[in-house]
Amino acid sequence: MNHTKILVFVLAAMAQACRSNERAPASTTTLSAAVVDSVRSKAWWSDEDTMFTYVLEVRTAATADTIHDVVAPLPTVVGDTLVIGLAADARAATGRAIFVFDVRQRGIVHEPLPIDAWPGQHDFGISPDGSNLLYVREMKTPRNPYGEAAVVRRRASGEVVLTGPPWPPCECDSDLHHARWVTADSFEIATGAIGRGRWERLSGSVSRRALHIDTLPSEPKWH
Repeated sequence: MNHTKILVFVLAAMAQACRSNERAPASTTTLSAAVVDSVRSKAWWSDEDTMFTYVLEVRTAATADTIHDVVAPLPTVVGDTLVIGLAADARAATGRAIFVFDVRQRGIVHEPLPIDAWPGQHDFGISPDGSNLLYVREMKTPRNPYGEAAVVRRRASGEVVLTGPPWPPCECDSDLHHARWVTADSFEIATGAIGRGRWERLSGSVSRRALHIDTLPSEPKWH
């Protein structure tokens, strides 16, 4: 085959590839979510405090929607169809509700927080895959009737997967609990309620049912 025929073959192949790309439809499920505005309003945990709620814009290649009253921690995008997070809800005992936005239906569903969730600011985390909830709840035992504990609970079934050891109750005006998911399986949650300026961290793995406790030198900056 001479150089002229090779060049013709390459050009034909490139043209075919271009035509194939033109026929491929643009994806309509590429999903992104971003804060586009914020509003200061009365906090759910105190009549004397204020907080920020956020306006979230959810976009795909074909749609754009906004979600109002979103509160921290900011929502997580699950796959290419769902956005799951927390929203202020004056009707809820904890002042917040879980929202699930499905881009296929362009509709939002609200789910109540577990009834034992403590009404703090940063004490609640939703795993990146939307399956599990991490938060602080009251933990009453015969030896410690006024304690709290970290818990991991399945979002769909409500099953408690892991429970940490009791912490002292948080006798404070501000939030002394910080929760976050490191991966969809691993998490950490810290409390300053142990006093003396120390922070105790509980970390763990859901799949391995494993827990580990250590201390932090200062308040974590996770939010």
